[in-house]
Amino acid sequence: MNAWRTGGTQGLTPSELDAKLDMMAAQITPQAGQELSFLTLKCLQKDVTRALPLFFDLLRQPRFDPERLQVIKKNKITAIQRRNESSLEIASREFLQGLYGPDSPYAWQYTEQTIAPIDTKMLLDFHARHVAPRQLIIASTSPDPADEFWSRIKPHVAEWNHNVPDAVPPKPIEKEWTPGWAVVQKDDSQSAIVMGHFGEKRFNPDKYKIILANEILGGSTFGSRLGKRLRTELGLVYSLGSSFGLGTDYESFRISTRTNAAKTLTVVNEIKNIVTEMVNRHDITDGELAAAKERILNRLVFDFEQPFKIVTGRVLYDHYGYPPNYVALYQKKIEEVTLSEINAVLGTYFFPDRFRVMIVGDLARMPDLNDKESVVEIPLDWE
Repeated sequence: MNAWRTGGTQGLTPSELDAKLDMMAAQITPQAGQELSFLTLKCLQKDVTRALPLFFDLLRQPRFDPERLQVIKKNKITAIQRRNESSLEIASREFLQGLYGPDSPYAWQYTEQTIAPIDTKMLLDFHARHVAPRQLIIASTSPDPADEFWSRIKPHVAEWNHNVPDAVPPKPIEKEWTPGWAVVQKDDSQSAIVMGHFGEKRFNPDKYKIILANEILGGSTFGSRLGKRLRTELGLVYSLGSSFGLGTDYESFRISTRTNAAKTLTVVNEIKNIVTEMVNRHDITDGELAAAKERILNRLVFDFEQPFKIVTGRVLYDHYGYPPNYVALYQKKIEEVTLSEINAVLGTYFFPDRFRVMIVGDLARMPDLNDKESVVEIPLDWE
């Protein structure tokens, strides 16, 4: 996506485009996501008539300048060469590859070998196959009335070719996994731990109960069960968190943290015990549920504190198929979840006895792992 913005248009060199945007203090920013990508324009209202043609020129007729592309490729390769510096990043990457498979689009990693062949022609061909009005959602925070806003947009899309093929969706995920332990050797006084299993799909009927259960378990370091036990009471970790993904297809449920390497097995066992107790005892309290609801709803304020965030959120919700009033509906559904409902679903979605455990650290500092016959050592660059 960076090559799109920095590479200029068919009619403007990269430097010419940069200069025109700088004169208006305008920004065009690309962002690539797993299911949806954005090209956004920010400018002063008085400059809309000048900025919009530049935006649509870039959207419709990018240049992908070869010199700028080479700089981007060099930076990407440098990032690849440095991505093993963070133990937690390695653990997250290898956990997903172990869960989904290394060739899955949900876990695939680009490499120097996949970056090297990319050239301007490849990018232009990709753009021609995938970018067209029928594939776009156009939204704005402009103070203009909707009909006036559309009158500004229509000339830029009126004669644009709509005949592009539909994107081919990834192969559906089979929600099956094998529990196990894996370790990546890395000389470090601390170890990184990522453990979990598959999550769920976006429109699961128990979605809001799952969100609250995860928040109580480890949605934040402070206030969650994992944080209270592992940080506050035992002092074994500095920060940790859990995330329960709900996607178009099955996302992942992950608990992530770092600890002193010698305490790795203790931390893993504590995490398993906390999740097991939560699932089996059905002992979530009214206070925990109320606090989790408050934290979740308070975060919404920051998610929609600016007009740009509001319209970006609306684009995402429309793409995913949510109703226009989804934010209000989300708040209502979170508030309506009862204690008995959340306790009833824990055993359906959380499986501590079937965790996949990924550890990155120095085996010499983790002697307890040597006693576990099921631990598999994998190479650092396994993909």
